[in-house]
Amino acid sequence: MSALLASVATYTVVFTLLAATAEHLSQPGALARALAAHRVVAAPGPVAVLVIAAEGVLAGTGVVALRAEGDRGLRTAVLLGSAMLLGLYAAYGLHLRSTGRGGPCGCSRLELPMTGWVVARAAVLAGLALVGLSLSGSVVVVGCTTRPGPPTDRTVLRARGRGADPDELQTSALILSWIAILLLALVVSGLVRQVHALSSGMVQRRPESVGLPPGTPAPGFAGLAPVPPAAPLVLLFLDPDCGTCAQVLAEAADRVGRGGLEFRILYRDDAPARAAGLPVTVLAGQAELFDRYDAVATPFATVVDRSGRVLRAEPLGSRAALRRLLDEFDNPSPGGPGPAVATDRQGGRA
Repeated sequence: MSALLASVATYTVVFTLLAATAEHLSQPGALARALAAHRVVAAPGPVAVLVIAAEGVLAGTGVVALRAEGDRGLRTAVLLGSAMLLGLYAAYGLHLRSTGRGGPCGCSRLELPMTGWVVARAAVLAGLALVGLSLSGSVVVVGCTTRPGPPTDRTVLRARGRGADPDELQTSALILSWIAILLLALVVSGLVRQVHALSSGMVQRRPESVGLPPGTPAPGFAGLAPVPPAAPLVLLFLDPDCGTCAQVLAEAADRVGRGGLEFRILYRDDAPARAAGLPVTVLAGQAELFDRYDAVATPFATVVDRSGRVLRAEPLGSRAALRRLLDEFDNPSPGGPGPAVATDRQGGRA
C-alpha cells in the first residue's frame, strides 16, 4: 500500500510540474504580468523567470529520478524542492486572498483569476510532495518492480530479455489509474471553480490598489489629446505579446466608428504590425505613461473625461470586459467624433 501511495503522490507532482512548465513556456509573459498586477514582488520579470526555471529543473530532474533505479537521493531532492515551491505557491496565493489583491493567478497561459481553488490546489500538491518525500524509498520507478525483502534491498531489476512481470504490470496499471483519477478530479474541480468565478464576475473584479483613482488629473492629457476631445477618452495599455490584448485591440477598433468615445492605444515599447492598419490612434514607446497611469498589467484601461480627469481605471481580463466598460460610458451622439488616425511615437500623424 505504501508503494502505491508514494508512487501516486510522486508521479502526480512530477507530471503537474511538467505540465506547468509547458504552460508557462507557451506564454512566457503571463506569469510576469500576473505578478505585476499583484504588486507584491519588486521585480516581476526576474521572479517569473526564476519560478519557471525552478519548475523546469524540478520536472526534468523528477523524470530522470523516476527512471534511475535505486537513486533515492535524487528523488528525495526533487520532492523536497517541489514541496517547498508548491508550498510557496500556496502561501503566496493565501496572502493575495487575505489582502484582497485581485488579478490573474499566472498559473496557466489563460488569464484565470486568483481564487481559493488555486490556493487549495497548490496546497494539495505540496502535501502530495511531502507524502512522496516521506515514502520515497517505496516509489515504483520505471523499469523496475518491488518485491518483498529486506528494507535495504526492496527493488529488483528485470533481467534483460525477460518478459514483463505480471505483478509489475498490475502495480504500474494501478499507479497510472490513480494518477489519472487524481488529475481528472483536479481538472474538473478547476473547471467548476472557474465557471463559477466567471458567472459571478470575479474575473472582472477591480483591485482597488491598481490604477489612478477617479477624479485624478490625467497625466500627459495635453499630449494625448492636443484638441480637447468631444467625448470621454479611453486609454488602452497593451502589450504585443499578450493574447488578450489583441482581442481588446480588435474590440476598440470595432467601436471607433460608432461615436461616443475616443481611443488611444498605448504600448510600452514598439507597437505590433497588426495595429498599424486599424482606425485607432496608436502610440508606441509610452513606458513613462505606463508608470504614471499605474498600468501594472496588460491589458489595462483608463477612461478620462473631456476635462482631463480620470473616470475609471482597471485591468481587463477579456474582450467582454472591455465591451462592458465601454457600454457604461458610450453615449453616441449624431455629431460624434470620427475615426482616429495612426500616430508615431511622439503622437504626431503618421
